[in-house]
Amino acid sequence: MKRERRVLLEIVSQDKRREKQDIQLLLILLVQVVILVLFTFPYMSFNFYLTLTRSVTNKSNDQLAIESFVQIFTEMTVFIYPSLSFYLNILASSTFRKQFKYVFDRILTLMIRQQPIHNIHPNRIVPMTTT
Repeated sequence: MKRERRVLLEIVSQDKRREKQDIQLLLILLVQVVILVLFTFPYMSFNFYLTLTRSVTNKSNDQLAIESFVQIFTEMTVFIYPSLSFYLNILASSTFRKQFKYVFDRILTLMIRQQPIHNIHPNRIVPMTTT
């Protein structure tokens, strides 16, 4: 009886953990979609404007300069989004933060283990290589 109750409690706790992870994943996806729309809307709008004004031939030099600046700026917003996804995930999900910290710690541990031995143990006697 106690064993069945313990197994049932473990199943319930696993279900709660999965539900929490699902909510965090949904939050990450929602934030990503909103930010994606915000960052691609200016580019899409400007391309629509360029399509509508393509047949206009009497644009002044100032107008052409402004259009070039806006085009560069809107293209930059499209390229900024992929680099923001990491920071958005860090801000939106504690599970992502924990997993990132775990992976980062593992990488550091592996890097430290691969260092030469004389860097790890400074008091170790190392043979001389010069004659």
